[in-house]
Amino acid sequence: GQAVLHDVLIPSVFPWTLFDLLLRDLQSPLSACALPGESAAGGAGGVGGPTLAHLAAVSPEEADALQKMLEYDGDDIAEHFGDLGWERIGREITAPDGPGLSQGTKAAFVEAYVHWSLGEKIADRLGPLAEGFRAVLGGSTMIRRMVDARQLERIVCGGEVPVDVSAIRRRAALQGWDDEKDPAYIDDFWAILASLGEHDKRRFLVFVT
Repeated sequence: GQAVLHDVLIPSVFPWTLFDLLLRDLQSPLSACALPGESAAGGAGGVGGPTLAHLAAVSPEEADALQKMLEYDGDDIAEHFGDLGWERIGREITAPDGPGLSQGTKAAFVEAYVHWSLGEKIADRLGPLAEGFRAVLGGSTMIRRMVDARQLERIVCGGEVPVDVSAIRRRAALQGWDDEKDPAYIDDFWAILASLGEHDKRRFLVFVT
């Protein structure tokens, strides 16, 4: 939010899914992951919540496994794919052939899994971020009603802004580290990070964030 407010571009390190979730929090009618009834007043309403495309931008491996499960037509689907967290996610899914993963429940399970993965699973981290974003930009009509996730990403990140490792180091604070034990370790760490390609630098930023 502060980046937009002060016209400062940040590196494009986050998937577009994050920007769509921020728009959903603002009740934007242009959020592609709003649940029914969640859009802003006067909007068209939600479209059913986050989709596999949202999850694929965050975790391609998980999304690929779920897509393969949707495409699988064998009766041994539960044995073939395993539990996949049914006890945590599928408790409220019912089907004529009983509880558990089956051809009759797979679509509902995938929907519930995506909603959980991009909802309850990350709520403790996304919540404070969305709250701060809302506090700074929640009053902007343009942000709330006129841009979609891709456009918001370009507003926040611009083009491909290189990761400035030197700037990150200047603002970094060491916690739980005794510099006297191995003073060269930290210098080596930053040197290795600076030597990485832009893709790997962005992956590092997403990891530590």
